[in-house]
Amino acid sequence: MADLIDRTAAAGRSTGEREADALVEYHRFVELVAAHPGRTLVPSRDVDAVWHRQLADPVTGAACPRHTTHTTPDRDRRFALTLQLYRQRWGEPGPAWLAPADCQVDDEPPPE
Repeated sequence: MADLIDRTAAAGRSTGEREADALVEYHRFVELVAAHPGRTLVPSRDVDAVWHRQLADPVTGAACPRHTTHTTPDRDRRFALTLQLYRQRWGEPGPAWLAPADCQVDDEPPPE
């Protein structure tokens, strides 16, 4: 979350505005994940900050998409795909989508 606040200050926006935008974009990201099962999608850093907050919440965490915290060699390609799918559904992404996160949605369930 501190990273989100630092980027907010650098962009000259209030933390509240940036967090509100990131929350909207997180919900859009979750919609993309649901609409494209089997695809490995990469959120932006701002969206990932919200994702981590949701995962830590005992109520909402269980409903979150599966999450890994490693960078894949093709992260930039997967982020570009995520942005392409975003544009098809909602148009041009806003400032919450400036940079890819180091996390991704797992495209396969974890081993039992």
